[in-house]
Amino acid sequence: MQIKEIIGIDVSKKVIDVCIHTQKKIEQFDNNNSGFRKLLEWVSKNNIFSLKETFFVFEHTGMYSDSLADYLNKKK
Repeated sequence: MQIKEIIGIDVSKKVIDVCIHTQKKIEQFDNNNSGFRKLLEWVSKNNIFSLKETFFVFEHTGMYSDSLADYLNKKK
């Protein structure tokens, strides 16, 4: 797999701020399963590369980022 896109995510207690780097698009989502689902829909719609070519990056913030990590891991 070759990574062609980076999705940067800033995680806080209530929201996640997301940036698609090559497209310079920024959006904010709730930090819960509903927000994570909307995140993937938004990325799929706005990313010119496939999700297999996309790398999601965010800092470990303990309990604030654990559910996002679990969600993305389950979605592979």
